[in-house]
Amino acid sequence: MARRRAAAPVAELIGRGLTRSGPPSANIRDQVTELGGTRAVAELTGRSERTIRRWAHNNHVPVRGDAAQAFTDAVRQHRDSPTYRRGRVNHRRDTRMRNNGATVRFKGVAGPVIDSQPGAVKPRNIDWHLTGDAMSDILDAYYAGGETAAIDALGRAMATEYMGTDQYGWRFQPTASTLDFLRHRF
Repeated sequence: MARRRAAAPVAELIGRGLTRSGPPSANIRDQVTELGGTRAVAELTGRSERTIRRWAHNNHVPVRGDAAQAFTDAVRQHRDSPTYRRGRVNHRRDTRMRNNGATVRFKGVAGPVIDSQPGAVKPRNIDWHLTGDAMSDILDAYYAGGETAAIDALGRAMATEYMGTDQYGWRFQPTASTLDFLRHRF
C-alpha cells in the first residue's frame, strides 16, 4: 500500500521547491552563524559573547526576556531578507531554470479564477513545463517578496501558460501534497 504524502502549506512547499533544500535550521549554532557570529549577535541582543556561545553550545535561548526576543526577531528579519532567500537557491539551479524553464509538478487543490464556473478550483495533478521567462518571474518574485509573491507569480504563469490566457488568474488552496520544480527534459 502506497503512503500518502501529508499536506503542507503551499508557501513552505514553493520555498522548498525553488531552493531544493529543507526548512531553515532550528539549531541555535547555525542561527548564530547566519547572523554573523557571536560578536554580531552579542551586539544585537545586548549580551556578552560568552553568553551567546553558551546559548549556541546548549542549543537553547532563554524563553523570556528582551535578549531572547531580540535574537528571535533578528533571525526572523534575516530570513525574510532577499539576500537570505537568494543565498538559499543554488546559482546553477537559478540559471538553469531561467534559461531552460522547469517542469512544475503539483498535487493539490487549485484552479483558474473564473466567476462563472464554481467547480473550477478542484483537486488536480499537474505536470506542466513552464518557460524560462515564467521561471524568471517566479524566482524574481521569490527573491523580492518571499513565498507569497512566488505563489502569485506561479498563479500568473499557470494562467498564461497552462490555460493559454492571462484573462483569468490561478488560485492555489493553502495546502498541497506536492509542489516541485523539476529539470525540464528535452
